Amino acid sequence: MQPSPKPNNGYVPDEQTAISIAVAVWTPLYGAKQIASEKPYQATLNNGVWTVTSAIPPRTKYVQYSVVEISQDTGCVLRVDRDSITF
Repeated sequence: MQPSPKPNNGYVPDEQTAISIAVAVWTPLYGAKQIASEKPYQATLNNGVWTVTSAIPPRTKYVQYSVVEISQDTGCVLRVDRDSITF
């Protein structure tokens, strides 16, 4: 069986695809309700890596948000994390 050709823009060609993958990764880790509360999500592409972050909630003393890094070329998840900011 021949492998199908890889799309010109990789397996994760756009922001919406990257966000869909991130939500699929976050949901079993943090729960659907928690992830839904962190909308909107933002995806940026830099050097072939999509970085998807959840929205940073309103400022309180300590804030957590979710991060996923995904290879544009292969679709592999490179990093999953919960980052935080202290104000």
